[in-house]
Amino acid sequence: MMDSKAEFLILLDLLAKAINAVRVSSIDDRDERERLTYAHNLANRFVQYALTVLHLCDDKKVEKLPSFGDVEIGDPASIDVLTRAAMEAFLVFH
Repeated sequence: MMDSKAEFLILLDLLAKAINAVRVSSIDDRDERERLTYAHNLANRFVQYALTVLHLCDDKKVEKLPSFGDVEIGDPASIDVLTRAAMEAFLVFH
């Protein structure tokens, strides 16, 4: 059985493949090509935000200080900002 992180990565990879399957450069109409280029870039940003959030959610260890020992850090503010940006990018398509 796969864990949720592995399944999440598979789903993100499938999304990235679907996004990149559209060949924007082959569109003849200039306005349509511009709209699709914008949508393509926005969709790729969603994937990048999701990958960054996944990375930030992993436990991180910083340098040892004798008085603190191993310190695990999280960055909830960055995770919140990136999650909001990803959701805003996603909602543009709905």
